[in-house]
Amino acid sequence: MEDQAMNPGDLRSAALRLSVGDRLRLIWDLVRSLLGWDGAIEPTAPTEPSLEQAIARIEQLIDQALAAHPDWDPGLKRPVLNRVASSLSQSPDRWRAILATPEETLLKRVSLWLVMETFSQIAAEESDTEKAELVAIIEGK
Repeated sequence: MEDQAMNPGDLRSAALRLSVGDRLRLIWDLVRSLLGWDGAIEPTAPTEPSLEQAIARIEQLIDQALAAHPDWDPGLKRPVLNRVASSLSQSPDRWRAILATPEETLLKRVSLWLVMETFSQIAAEESDTEKAELVAIIEGK
């Protein structure tokens, strides 16, 4: 059998014989194929701010700070993130403030938390004599 192409008139009359639902499905399939879209609809309304978003933001900034300072121990991430998550979970006002804080300011704060965690780990490993010497140095004695 020979392949015969439909002329525009035949195509139009075939389309008119389709039900409205079939026409809409045909148009929908055509649009999806042209756009390469799988049909998943993404939410257009912004999601409500959440504790998880605040923690994810802090985690991203911790990674950024650690990448900027290769001499810092990557093991600092987990204790700092745990401490921050615990603090933020105590009050919605805290994590809302984190989400509202400009990134540059928050990055400085995260860097400070990492430095404080470093000192905390160092202090845990020092003897009482070494700790007393450190306190004396800090106090200027």
